[in-house]
Amino acid sequence: MTIKYVIVEQQMMSRRYVAMRGVSFDTEAEAQAFKAKQWKPERLHVESRKVKDLDASQTMHCQCCSRAIHAALGTIAHHGYQRPGVGWQTASCFGAKRLPWEADRAVVAEVIDHLKERLLRSEYARCAVSDEIEPVTHHYQVYDRTVRGGYRSKTLELTRDTFDAIVKANVDDVFKYSRTTFDEFKARDLDKRDREIEQLKRDIAEFTRRYAGWKQTHKWNGKLWEAI
Repeated sequence: MTIKYVIVEQQMMSRRYVAMRGVSFDTEAEAQAFKAKQWKPERLHVESRKVKDLDASQTMHCQCCSRAIHAALGTIAHHGYQRPGVGWQTASCFGAKRLPWEADRAVVAEVIDHLKERLLRSEYARCAVSDEIEPVTHHYQVYDRTVRGGYRSKTLELTRDTFDAIVKANVDDVFKYSRTTFDEFKARDLDKRDREIEQLKRDIAEFTRRYAGWKQTHKWNGKLWEAI
């Protein structure tokens, strides 16, 4: 058994302490340093946990995110998805609870189809905003001491016809910084959409390359993964 240090937080309703998902450390000092950087660290505690040692030979790679994940039950264990090139993580990866990359590539084909659909929608939406068929979208944050992290996300939908009225009605002073005209907000929105479209194209190219170069290296014998 291996000792790991985790960050636990007391739940508001049950008052139980629950460990933060996906966060563990080899030393207590590392855990304490991580805790100190969190919002309201006084609500957090460091606890040691015994972790069962894993068989390294049963660690495979996720078809979607390519991370090395334990697969001793025949499929890739549950884990979060890290988007290529950007780094943010969702609650569940497409490749979780599916066969590993060493044995299958079906998830890669699904991801390619999903990304292509997103690309079409993104390109259509970009054209609609450019032609001013759809409003310009501006996402921003305002300080709010009542929410965790201290900031709350807000969205403005701006059109050329209603821009002046929205400026007068806005109470968050979002217009007092650099972008003061409708065209400046529109350019910012289009630039963000362009970057998202280019990232989608890079993701599609990467997954397509991986799919084409795939070769099976392992098989499942009902109990363990074996190299072919």
